[in-house]
Amino acid sequence: MRLLFVCVGNSCRSQMAEGIAKKLGHDAASAGTHPASEVSKNAIKIAKRDNINYDNIYYFRQDITKKFKINFKFDFISCDQVLHHTPNPSKTLKNLYSLLKKGGY
Repeated sequence: MRLLFVCVGNSCRSQMAEGIAKKLGHDAASAGTHPASEVSKNAIKIAKRDNINYDNIYYFRQDITKKFKINFKFDFISCDQVLHHTPNPSKTLKNLYSLLKKGGY
């Protein structure tokens, strides 16, 4: 299953969720509404403690509030506590929906 985890800064919880999903055998990625330039040092510390590999994190360095193209779609997108941080929640939700496979969640 291909999963996308979205948060605001894309520097901590979304990468942690991505790492856990990959550890469980899923194809996963993370993104943000205001992407940070790097993953939080504390997130990396916790990941190492819990044997979560951050070496292969697919870090979207794109603002999901703007439309962009990728050459694949996701089966599931998790977007919690995010939309109210965007200037146009409806547009952001439409952008996320465009990344979802038909029949996805």
